Amino acid sequence: MTTGMVLRAYAAHPKYSHSDVALQTGTLMKQRLHEKDTFTFRQAIFYWYKFQFPFWWTDLVSVLDSLAKIGIKEEDKDIQKSISWIVDNQNPNGTWNASYGGKNRHADEWVTLAICRVLKAFLG
Repeated sequence: MTTGMVLRAYAAHPKYSHSDVALQTGTLMKQRLHEKDTFTFRQAIFYWYKFQFPFWWTDLVSVLDSLAKIGIKEEDKDIQKSISWIVDNQNPNGTWNASYGGKNRHADEWVTLAICRVLKAFLG
């Protein structure tokens, strides 16, 4: 979880987004996608698939967004696996579900927008 937050900071920074340390962090992060986290209260694998926007916790979409910004390409096997998961879990109406909707009745639409941006970044 924490590594994903650090990766988002690197990805957002104009000087560090394409640095060696950002790439090293991204490489470590992408290898852990879909796996149990070591962070105490987010160890279950399902936390990768609890989406929200704007990004707060580390999840599959927030990590893919960061990885695209630091220059990881879609040909990467970890990226392909994650994109496949996203495509396979799209709702019949074309959206994806937000997990932390709360009082935001448009949470699914915001998550869907974030996912579409990630897919565009990798697939063009």
